[in-house]
Amino acid sequence: MLNQSEITVFASAAKRIHEIREAKRLEESLFEFVKAAWHVFDPAPFEENWHLEDLCRHLEAVARGHIPRFLGNVPPRTGKTGIVSICFPAWVWAQRTRGKLMGPQVSFLYTSYAEQLSLEHSLKCRRLIESRWYQRLWGDRFRLVSDRNTKGHFENDKGGYRMASSVDAKATGFGADILVADDPHLVKEAESDLVREDTVKWWTETMPSRMNDRRFGAMIVIMQRVHEADLSGYIIANELGYTHLCIPMSYMPCFHVNAWVGERIVTVLGEDECDEIDDDDIFWTDQRSEDGELLWPSRYPASEIAKIEKEMGPYAFAGQYQQEPAPRGGGIIRTEWWQAWNDDVGAEVGAAPGTYPPCEYILASLDTAYTEKEENDPSALSIWGVWRDKSGNPQIILMMCWAEHLALHDLTRRVGEECKRFKVDRLLVEDKAAGHSVAQELGRLFGLFDFGIELVDPSKGFIKSPDKAARLHTVVHLFAEGMIWAPIERAWTRDMIKQCATVPRAAHDDLADSCSQALIYLRRAGWAQRKEEVALAVEDDLRYRPRAMALYPA
Repeated sequence: MLNQSEITVFASAAKRIHEIREAKRLEESLFEFVKAAWHVFDPAPFEENWHLEDLCRHLEAVARGHIPRFLGNVPPRTGKTGIVSICFPAWVWAQRTRGKLMGPQVSFLYTSYAEQLSLEHSLKCRRLIESRWYQRLWGDRFRLVSDRNTKGHFENDKGGYRMASSVDAKATGFGADILVADDPHLVKEAESDLVREDTVKWWTETMPSRMNDRRFGAMIVIMQRVHEADLSGYIIANELGYTHLCIPMSYMPCFHVNAWVGERIVTVLGEDECDEIDDDDIFWTDQRSEDGELLWPSRYPASEIAKIEKEMGPYAFAGQYQQEPAPRGGGIIRTEWWQAWNDDVGAEVGAAPGTYPPCEYILASLDTAYTEKEENDPSALSIWGVWRDKSGNPQIILMMCWAEHLALHDLTRRVGEECKRFKVDRLLVEDKAAGHSVAQELGRLFGLFDFGIELVDPSKGFIKSPDKAARLHTVVHLFAEGMIWAPIERAWTRDMIKQCATVPRAAHDDLADSCSQALIYLRRAGWAQRKEEVALAVEDDLRYRPRAMALYPA
C-alpha cells in the first residue's frame, strides 16, 4: 500500500502528464488554444462559431510558412482581435517545435489606428502569457525579461518580443518577423483622402522595410471595410498577393475570396467554382449556402442586424458588416436602375443592330485632372444621347465613357476626337482651374468644329456648394424612373455603374462626377423633362397674370 507521500508524488506526476498532453493538444490547434485561453482575458464566456475556427486556420498557415501575406475582412465584434492580437502571439511562443515563424524566438510588431487601442491589446496578451494557466502549461519554454516588460513592449529570454505601435507613429525603429495591422483605419476618418492614402502608403511603402527577413517574414491585415480605397481595397485592386479571407455578416453567393487550397491559392467565386475542387483539399469556403444567411445568428439574429443597419445607415453597414464599401445593389444610384440597351430594345425604336438610338441631342461631359501621376484622379469623359420613346418622353443613353491619366495635350486631342466621332452638340468642362486650361486648348485646337465648349459650375443653383454625393442625389429620380440607359455588357459601362453605386466611398469618382455634371445640365436645359412636366410648366406660365397697378391716394 502506498503511503501519503507516495500518493502525492504519483498524483503530481499524473497531473503533469495531463498538463503535457493538454499543452501538446493546444499547440496543434490555434482554435483549441483560443477556446481554452479565452477566460483569461475576456470575462464573457467563449461562444463558438465556424468563422472563428476558419480565421484560426489561416493564422496557423501564416505561422507554418504557407501564407506570407494575409488579409482578413470580418465584421466588428466577432472575435477577430481576441484571436489575432491577443492569442496568436502567445500560441506561436508556446510551440515546442521551432520554425521560422514558430517558437518563442519569433518577434511581432502590432499596429492599429490608435496607439491606446494597440497598447490595450498588448496588455491583454501579456496578461495571458503571465497567467497561471499559461505558465502552468508553457512556463518552462521561456520567461519574460524584466527590463523589457511594459504594456507596449515585452520580450522573452529566447529573443522574441511583441511591440505595439500606431499607424501615425513617426518611426518605431524596430523590425519584426510578423507585422500585423489590426484595424488600421479609424472609421470616422475614412472619408479623408489624405488620411486614408497616408495609411496605405505607410503599410505598403514603410512597413515592408520593418520585416526582419523578407524571405520568411509575414504581413497580416485584419480589418473591417470602411471605404473602397481603404488598405484592403488597395491590396485587392493591386493584386499584392495576399490570401484574402472575407466573411460578410449576411452571405452573398457571388462573394469571392482567395482561398488557401492545399499548397496553392485559388480565387473562389460563390459555390460553383468550389465544385471544381476536391472537397478534401479545400482549406476554406464559406459554410453558408443561402443568400442572406447570417454569420452568427445566435449572437447576431436578424432582428439585431436590422437594428444595427438602421442605426449605422446603409453605407457604414455595407462596409463594416458586409465588407463592401457600398450597399448591395448600389448606394445613391442603384445598379438595377440602369436600363440595359441592346439590339432587341434598339429594334423597337428603329435602331439598326449594334447602333444607338437616333438622338436629338448629344452631350459630352469632361471631368478634368490632366496629370500623368497615377496617385491622382484621372480625367474622365462621358458622352450622353437624348432620344424619345414611343410616348414622346425623353430617354438618356450613355454612349461612351473612359477615365485615364493623360497630359494636357493628349487629353485635349483625345476629347476632341471623341466629340467629332460621336457628333457631339456640346462639350461641358467643369469650371475650375484645370478646366479653364483644357477648355482654352480645346477651343484652340477644335474651335472650327461643330460642337460648342461650355464651362459649367455643377454647384450652380444649390444653396450650399454640394459635395459629389449631393450632386448625384439631384438626378436619382432620372435613374429611378427608368430614363437612363447604357450598354450594360461593356467594361467601361460597368466602371461607370460601379462608381455611381459607391460614391461617396469610391476609390475614384471622376466618372461619377462626369455623369452628374451631364445629367444636371440636361435637366436644367429641359432635355430631361417628361411631357407632363413640360405641360405643367406651360400651364403655370399661362396661369401667371401681372396685377394691374393699383392707385393709392397720396
